[in-house]
Amino acid sequence: MPLTPEQKDIVQTTGKPLLVLAGPGTGKTEVLAQRILFLIRNNLATKEEIVGITFTTKAANQMKDRLKQLGLPEDKHPLICTLHSLATKVLRENEKVAGLPTEFMIADSYEASLILQDAIEDVNPHLSKNWKKLFEQIFLFKAQNKRPEDIDDKKMLKKIYQRYQELLRFHKALDFEDLILEASALLEKHQEIREFYQNKCKNLLVDEFQDINPAEYHLIKLLAGEGNGLFVLGDDDQSIYTFRGGTPKIILGFTKDFKSAEEKVMTTCFRCPDKIILGALALIRNNNDRRDKELKPINRNAGPIKFLDCKSDVQEARWITEWIKESIDGKEYEPKDIAILYRGGDIADKIAEEVPKFNIHIIRPSPEETKHQREFIAYLRLVTDRRDSLALRVYLSSKRAKKIGPIAIKKLRNYAESNNCELWDTLIIAQKENEFKRWRKYLKAFVDLIEQLNKKLSQLPLTEFLIQVAKTLGYEKEPRIKEIIEQSKDLPEGSSLSAFLENLRGRKGEKTAERKESAEDRENAVLFITMHSVKGLERKVVFVIGMEKDEFPKSNSNVEEERRLFYVAMTRAKDKLFLCYAKKREGQSAQGVNFYDPSPFIFEIPEEYIEPIRPTA
Repeated sequence: MPLTPEQKDIVQTTGKPLLVLAGPGTGKTEVLAQRILFLIRNNLATKEEIVGITFTTKAANQMKDRLKQLGLPEDKHPLICTLHSLATKVLRENEKVAGLPTEFMIADSYEASLILQDAIEDVNPHLSKNWKKLFEQIFLFKAQNKRPEDIDDKKMLKKIYQRYQELLRFHKALDFEDLILEASALLEKHQEIREFYQNKCKNLLVDEFQDINPAEYHLIKLLAGEGNGLFVLGDDDQSIYTFRGGTPKIILGFTKDFKSAEEKVMTTCFRCPDKIILGALALIRNNNDRRDKELKPINRNAGPIKFLDCKSDVQEARWITEWIKESIDGKEYEPKDIAILYRGGDIADKIAEEVPKFNIHIIRPSPEETKHQREFIAYLRLVTDRRDSLALRVYLSSKRAKKIGPIAIKKLRNYAESNNCELWDTLIIAQKENEFKRWRKYLKAFVDLIEQLNKKLSQLPLTEFLIQVAKTLGYEKEPRIKEIIEQSKDLPEGSSLSAFLENLRGRKGEKTAERKESAEDRENAVLFITMHSVKGLERKVVFVIGMEKDEFPKSNSNVEEERRLFYVAMTRAKDKLFLCYAKKREGQSAQGVNFYDPSPFIFEIPEEYIEPIRPTA
């Protein structure tokens, strides 16, 4: 489809910082790809002077695919990646100057949580039960570009934060947000390095700009310099990541931060039919301090938004399942055309149990590794590299580490730190030290197991070795472990375990620097997914579950952000949208059995856009 006049104007406006307010379904990926093409084909920039920043690797791959479709060969593509991946690249290329451990590891969220729990144990064990809250607070400090020395009023938290950073360095690791902080510090301190990367980022294109936090914005400004080639797209109405420090104030303040900046708006909605987008706009206009925007749908005269009003979640599950079955049997839709969106928890479980009874596949992507996945991969990592203390720390915290509890872990850590040796070496030394007498045989059994697996590695083909490790751990029947083993078959014959782990986790855990991707596009299945995970998603049919008062919006929550989350959920629909309310719900999310009134958000959508459905069966 050719660019609209407003899209063409945006693509061709150069030489100044440019903010593009792009509502849902307005063609952001197309505009970003066309902008890159325009710069290269008109000799306004080389590929080495363009960097595209996306929110997820999936979005980066979509942009690369679009560039190929537009006729730009892969070897002509500029760097397109997430901001955390770019920060990792900057730090990897300047490890010594940045004062970082050589070949530093990147701690994933689980590994980071273990390290934080160790830090709390060292500073004030009485706070151990509050580790999740402390983790969130430290994360937000980093999102706000604050280090321990920047905290004055919360002395205990400051000590824990400081100890957490010390333990990360003990493990030769950075966490997710450290990548941003350390890259910014490097560019601030070293003018030559800063100018080098500013030349690389002469044309810096940033997608999903409404979701960045202050620390990320600080890094973007350092990379952009004066900002004449800075091109950012986003929608303040879709800012839904306050919990990770994101704020719509950044996108709304862009033209003040860059004095020569211009603002343009994309107003044509290619995705949602008229009643859905007009209903969503009526809803979001209840938010204050937003930039009001017009959205003109291409698809007019479509059906209304359906409000499913059920007596219970059992009735809701029955009605939705029957609708899905009939629409698939009637060839109106395929399973992959349908998505079930929900806040989280077990609220969609009854529907997920019913749909497969009719031989309709479902998929519930989980970006988090399971416990068994973590342990399986940790063993593989230790077989290839005993110095991988993050992997060892994962093992020590698992139930497989029999009789090794917090006391033993602390003693092992303290010994390694005070003697400046690797954590693995401490396991060897501990077998001779009286201090570790009570744990000797358990530590020896683990060390012997890793050594035995290492010998088998040289004797077996990779896939057979992985099967052997899975059997050793008793995980050979686990679906997620089977998936991992299947992935090994895609590698060239003779590939090493190190190459496999790099394919799985990236170099030294670099895939931690990517937003976890779900598998929603891999098979023909009805998608069950949380609302916070739907950026970039679109489906012909969308069911939004949980439209109950005090559940959506959550009581004592930021109502404006909750409304933005609902706006994002509504605007995933390309054809039909069902908003689903159940008067009675039961289960963990409902804290037993609970009765509800409809969400007030329902009443913010004009009646002319909604049609109620009240099942009788």
